[in-house]
Amino acid sequence: MLAKEAIASLAAGLQRRLGRAGGPRLEEWARMHGLGRAGDPTRAIAVQLALDAVARAILYRRYVGEPPSPLSFSEAADAVAAAASSGALRAHALDELLDEVLDAGYRGEFVRAALAAAARYGREDAAADELGEAYEELVPSAERRRLGQFFTPAPVADLMAEYVLGGGARLRVADPAVGTGRLLVRLLLRARDPSGLELTGVDVSPLMLTLAAANLSFFADLRSVRLVLGDMFGAEELLRASDAIIANPPYSRHHELAPEYKRRLQEKLRRLAGVSLSGYTSFFGYALVYLSALLREGARMSFICPVEVFEAGYGDEIKEYLARSRLLERVVVFDESSFVFPYAENAVSVLFVSKGSPKDVYFIKVREMPASSGELTRLLGVADEGVFGWFSVRRVR
Repeated sequence: MLAKEAIASLAAGLQRRLGRAGGPRLEEWARMHGLGRAGDPTRAIAVQLALDAVARAILYRRYVGEPPSPLSFSEAADAVAAAASSGALRAHALDELLDEVLDAGYRGEFVRAALAAAARYGREDAAADELGEAYEELVPSAERRRLGQFFTPAPVADLMAEYVLGGGARLRVADPAVGTGRLLVRLLLRARDPSGLELTGVDVSPLMLTLAAANLSFFADLRSVRLVLGDMFGAEELLRASDAIIANPPYSRHHELAPEYKRRLQEKLRRLAGVSLSGYTSFFGYALVYLSALLREGARMSFICPVEVFEAGYGDEIKEYLARSRLLERVVVFDESSFVFPYAENAVSVLFVSKGSPKDVYFIKVREMPASSGELTRLLGVADEGVFGWFSVRRVR
């Protein structure tokens, strides 16, 4: 079991040294991730470094062998990338920062502690995404807002996975904002035959891909999983080839997006979907239209985002596109009182989208989480309207 205290302890030791090292590399990483909003950015970066070190140690043990001493994290990363045939796992800025920050007097102590934490991380920890839990608990939400990093709770992830798995026994499934890999792990856990799944994970953060790889390595051979470092909007052909998409896109608001970037997204959606979105559209609004437009006949998607996509003014164009395209099958809205996302600020909705024949749309509101998380999957088969204890159903023809 990975104790969050172990990550916090590793981070504390690193933070004391970050002020004396890092320089431009540290500043660039902080800028790219929008760090520093909740105070000194070195606190959040220290946590990221600690998680990166533990994840690298997990992967090294699983794909290369016992880590050498002294350990170079950059060299360890490249060794894992070669063994796992995954270029996305090559050394990145955090690995270089670790090697720079760890002076001779502290390196041995730090490496031993990181290796000990990695040794305690097992299959059950990966299933529960303890790495992601530590990240959300130790990095303030304000520091995660630039990249919109809020991870899906396991019961909701299971609901999303169950819908995707209904598309067939052999599926090419893509997660375009893979984060710590939680959604893909839940897919593997719920699949009757995990070997029938061909998985792809895309993310803009090299740290997230490293954490995802560490979790996924307990359930799949990483040599058969495609991990891609980049923006989902640059992975159009890869996503279009998928049989299913499962997505918790970044919760970044419109003011977090650079004007030029927004312009490119607007142009892309005009081309793909014939939709002109407002400059006030949040990232997940662009992602919803984009991913829906890429679905081929028979493909399906589970997509989670704040309920504001249906309530905000900018959402009118999105709703019209979904209605016109006859894509929506079900929408499950989790009331704020259900505490589905303990670190997010709004009620959330899960959209179940399929490219197929026209159908009725079921709007389901969950007022409180059921006693058993497995009960959530009942919502995929509900066909009657009414109030049913912890949820209610309305059908729109």
